Parts: sequence; C-alpha cells; structure tokens
Amino acid sequence: MLADEHIPQMRGPSLLKKAVQTLSRTVNSLCETHGIAPEDIDCFIAHQANDRINRAVRQALKVPPEKIPSNIARYGNTSAATIGILTDELRRDGKIREGDLLCFLALGAGLNWGAALLRL
Repeated sequence: MLADEHIPQMRGPSLLKKAVQTLSRTVNSLCETHGIAPEDIDCFIAHQANDRINRAVRQALKVPPEKIPSNIARYGNTSAATIGILTDELRRDGKIREGDLLCFLALGAGLNWGAALLRL
C-alpha cells in the first residue's frame, strides 16, 4: 500500500456532476410519476451541504433561484438537520404556506439520495 492510499479522497468535480445528474433525474422522475412538471413545484427544499450542487440542480431543472432557497451562508452544513431547519425558517418567514407543493431533496454520504413531494 502506498503511503497515502488509506486516506479518504473526494473527487469534487465528478461528485458535483454525478450529484446534479442524479438529483435532477430523480426530480424529473418524481414529477412524471405524479403528472406534474418541475415548474409546478412551489419550493424545492434541498439538503444544505453544498450550494454549488443546489445551484446546478436548479439550473438543470430550469427553475428560478427563489424556488431553491438556501441558508448555507448563515448556518453552514448542519448535517441531517438541514432540511428541517430550512423548512421551519421558510414557514416562519411566510415563504412557504398552506397549499404549497414542496419537493424535498437529499444527497448524502456514499451518494445516497432521495426526493419527496409534500403538499402543505
């Protein structure tokens, strides 16, 4: 074994590309299953680990910036709590309200991912 082979490494550019492809494909599949388009979703609440991934997913889905809000600059990556914190913040600020269609997006270690729709 070489001296540095035991050190975990992340290939950022390839991870970014794979994450964007996976999340945008997942959203499109979810929308197709439910007979809607990404534009029909009022707010995408994405895991707040990497703003570059979230911006690229937004661009891939062709939705306006305000539909994928971010609080990464305020709190950083709060791990498993990111979606809950952002949802609470948006609700308290009146940016999401009863009747809105939300899409939750998550991507985590080992390139595990998921998405869900919720009508408030």
